[in-house]
Amino acid sequence: LMLVQQGTPELLFLDAETGKPLKAPERTGVLSFVATGKSERTMIGYAPSGLLSYWDLESGKEIRRFIVPDRIGSPVLFGNNRFLVGIDPRGLVVLDAVSGNIIARDRRISQGKVLNLPGEAPELLCITPDADASRVYHVAISVQGKLELKTQWPVPLPWQDLMSATLTSDAVILGTLDGSVWIGKKDEKGGFMQERRQEPVIDIAATASFLAFLTKEETLGFIPLDYTQLLDKMVIPLSAAPYTRLASDPDAGETDTEGLLLWHEETAASLPRFMTLGEASSGESLVLDQLSRRFPLRSVALRGEAALFLDASGNITMLSARTGERLFSFASVAALDAALLKDGNILIGQSVIAGNTPFLMVNSRTGETLPLTLSASVGARVYCGASGVPYGVTVDPQEGRLNTTIIQLSLANPSRSSPVAVYPGEDTGFGMAEVQGSLVAALGGETAVRYGSKRKDALERTEGFPLRLIDGGSYCLVLDTEGTIAWYDPASGTLLACFHVYEYEWILEKPGYPLIRGGFKAAPQGEQAES
Repeated sequence: LMLVQQGTPELLFLDAETGKPLKAPERTGVLSFVATGKSERTMIGYAPSGLLSYWDLESGKEIRRFIVPDRIGSPVLFGNNRFLVGIDPRGLVVLDAVSGNIIARDRRISQGKVLNLPGEAPELLCITPDADASRVYHVAISVQGKLELKTQWPVPLPWQDLMSATLTSDAVILGTLDGSVWIGKKDEKGGFMQERRQEPVIDIAATASFLAFLTKEETLGFIPLDYTQLLDKMVIPLSAAPYTRLASDPDAGETDTEGLLLWHEETAASLPRFMTLGEASSGESLVLDQLSRRFPLRSVALRGEAALFLDASGNITMLSARTGERLFSFASVAALDAALLKDGNILIGQSVIAGNTPFLMVNSRTGETLPLTLSASVGARVYCGASGVPYGVTVDPQEGRLNTTIIQLSLANPSRSSPVAVYPGEDTGFGMAEVQGSLVAALGGETAVRYGSKRKDALERTEGFPLRLIDGGSYCLVLDTEGTIAWYDPASGTLLACFHVYEYEWILEKPGYPLIRGGFKAAPQGEQAES
């Protein structure tokens, strides 16, 4: 990595992996342009005083220099680094970068900037002022070494606003300072490309037949859990939902009624809401107003009739999701996460202070506590999926650094708990889900991995990093940091489909198949489930 500070003789080389300073070439004077060769063994530099020079990067010595025109602005290498071009007081000037000789000039281009084009062809774009707008020239060096004007476009933008460029067979595409894209075609009036930005999905939850999603714009939608049931031109209802998180019952397939819990991580203004879904329900919802919201919620779990809440102060509250009545409460200032087990007991992950164990099991009927003694500093996360197997995540120092470990917990005999995966660093916010009896986790943040009994298999990556992992029955569902929902084959890790939400439409991508598109409509309150 090479850094040059305009207007000063400072030149700094950094190791791109470690960031440590490296030896820089010995030189004097100010450089306005520097670049390395493809082998990174030599460096070329241009000084506004009119000096073009080369250095050997291994020795740091100057190996040759040429006297060239001074005050060249917007210098750019092009044509496989064979030519150096820029604009000096006498117009556009093209130099042979090997010899320093002037190859061509064009006095029509006396102001503005030069933009390089992708590829190694000896061509580029020159942008000059044209009254209150700009003019873009496409120029190239011919086989005979002559400067040729291939075409030009008027652009209704100041030349200072044009930052990048590329060409197609019949158009120029320009990127602007504010992030928009302008397209100009031959003999046609140009214009800005219409922007279609993806609406980020911030959370998802799966029931036995539905996949629910929340968007950043505080809307809630439902689609079939099986992506093959999404049909072209299908209209998906959306409703207003002032929530940031969703939770569903991992045992939903064992009951006739499917439920969904909606909650907000931070604000106390939006009380959690339980919504019933499916053919056996009427789409009713219940506000759980028996929950104190003095503190932000840290975690929420749903299992059967019970809804479990842990706030940032360590208060644990269990409510009936059907009636809203309080079923159980418990307090632990060290609590970091809580999960509901299949037998109705509560598994708590906690910091090891004042003699605490990293995990604690609480009987929700009697209040009896059972410490789970393990050698760890922090029980940062707990999880229990459809199989009922409990998992815990610990963080503890080892050999001078923090290690994060996923552990399959043995509640009857904690000493027989077994590690599933270890990450050499601290990561407590990764996605984790049990799918078809195997744990899938994105420990480390870069990709999701399925941990089988004898091997581990990485899931294919989408454009974003995995954020949420969900048990989708026949599928492993992943929500990535770009807001894309992806379906995976849990056995092979193969990416099956991707669902994208935009302002006015949704798109389903299936590798090897045409895109499927549909729209949205606003759903009246209470009609989401029926739709």
